[in-house]
Amino acid sequence: VHINGYQTQYNVPSFRAGRQSSTQSVNANDTIIFNQASGSIKHFNNGNHYSTSTGRFTAPKDGVYSFWVLIIFQNVVDNTNMADSFDLFVNNTQVAYSSRRAYADDGSTMQSHYFTDWLGCTLKLSANDYVYCKNKFNSQIIHDNDTYSTFQGFLV
Repeated sequence: VHINGYQTQYNVPSFRAGRQSSTQSVNANDTIIFNQASGSIKHFNNGNHYSTSTGRFTAPKDGVYSFWVLIIFQNVVDNTNMADSFDLFVNNTQVAYSSRRAYADDGSTMQSHYFTDWLGCTLKLSANDYVYCKNKFNSQIIHDNDTYSTFQGFLV
């Protein structure tokens, strides 16, 4: 407890992972892997509950968690259906989908064949539930900019 009487928490389960060093080619139902979760001010993995090899965050304890995902797809062809381009799953159940309902249109919904989509979600999880993102459409490429293509979450 802080001197002023409010509760402080150290090492709260939290992470911010980005897609770094290489693009990821994904098809429908492929898990999106954010492969950088340490080593800088913008990448962290408090408690090591996010796996850079599986793309999953595993809740260490029961609680309410908040998640935010931002993904940039590259080399997207004009007029490609990109509506709700990825989904958020808990265990094997879809719990949310990304926010952008659009076809790729260079100069309108995308720029230079880069299409961006995002998702924000708060979930009540049990210990050992795991959270991850799945791609929705075939033949997509996740851009390897770890500032833009990110998955992050924390215990509220």
